[in-house]
Amino acid sequence: MKQALANPGNPLHVRSGALVRATAALVLPAALAWTLSYLGGILLPLFSAVFLLFVLAPAAIALQRIGMGELLSYFVALVIGTALVLSMGLLLYSGFAHFEIRVPFYVERFEAIAARLVKGTEWEQPGGGVDWGNAQVEELLRSSPAQIVRWSFGSLLGFLSGFGTAIFFLVFLVLEQHSFPGRLKRAFPQGLLLDGREIAMRVGEGVRVYVRVKTLVSLGAGFTTGLSLWALGVDFWMVWALLAFAFNYVPYVGSLIASVPPVLIAFLQYDLGWKAWAVLALVLVNQLGWGSLIEPRVTGKRLDLSPLLIVIGLAYLGLVWGVMGMVISVPLLLATRELLICFPSTRPLGILMSTGERPEPELPSSRRP
Repeated sequence: MKQALANPGNPLHVRSGALVRATAALVLPAALAWTLSYLGGILLPLFSAVFLLFVLAPAAIALQRIGMGELLSYFVALVIGTALVLSMGLLLYSGFAHFEIRVPFYVERFEAIAARLVKGTEWEQPGGGVDWGNAQVEELLRSSPAQIVRWSFGSLLGFLSGFGTAIFFLVFLVLEQHSFPGRLKRAFPQGLLLDGREIAMRVGEGVRVYVRVKTLVSLGAGFTTGLSLWALGVDFWMVWALLAFAFNYVPYVGSLIASVPPVLIAFLQYDLGWKAWAVLALVLVNQLGWGSLIEPRVTGKRLDLSPLLIVIGLAYLGLVWGVMGMVISVPLLLATRELLICFPSTRPLGILMSTGERPEPELPSSRRP
């Protein structure tokens, strides 16, 4: 019996191998999901720190070109980046505080617009206004904006707390990046070291291209959004510009989510006037231009990830780790795909994660047949 199972051509051997692969296909994703959920308190700030390291890399390289040392350049870039994030946090905090003061005006304007729209219909109250049909609905309309502002305050404070933990990890990543290559040379044979370096370069290049392009596109989208809203005099235009920049890191849905608040505020502020429709048009053109035209042209086919896989990763990591999980979902998928393609046994899985629109890269030199 043992000899029959050991024979690769035996049907029992084939069926047992297929059973093992099917079991692994079910068990490994479940184990990964459990690990990401259970160890989220450690993994999320660690992966966020790696993501920030890729964001800071272009600035650090630019500083090195003017003569600054590698270690010092990363710490200077880190200080500048931290100062920018904290400044953004303070601006958002101040904007939310002023927005809460304006909430009664927006609620009053909303009720006036709704009353005009339902005039002459069954929804109109006898004395004017809207018959919501339920007192709880009316109370919800009055209380929801304030609740949203308070939730935004809490989310912002939670993000800044998580950012502090990620910065702690990032400091040690910078230190390790400076000394780790030397330790690798002493620890492993030259052939294995070259193989590992080639794999690391492939993984790093894919993530680096994505993060660099996404950062530039996010800056462009935030700047043009802010400029358009400022030109039209929309309330809290700087808050909406910062949100456009930050949420553009979330694939597919981020820019859409960031577009909703300024459009709603414009319609309430300008009472359905032409400026409100101009804001809607400019925001749509801005988001479509950056997301559908400029970003794909810059990245080309280098992303090469299945859109369905991106949506699944986005949904799952958003559920487990919140907004920051959505931000780092694509870099994690990119790194996983490049890593899987570098090994013959896992290469089929890496190919399945791609769109199939570009030739697959060759195996590392030491792993080619």
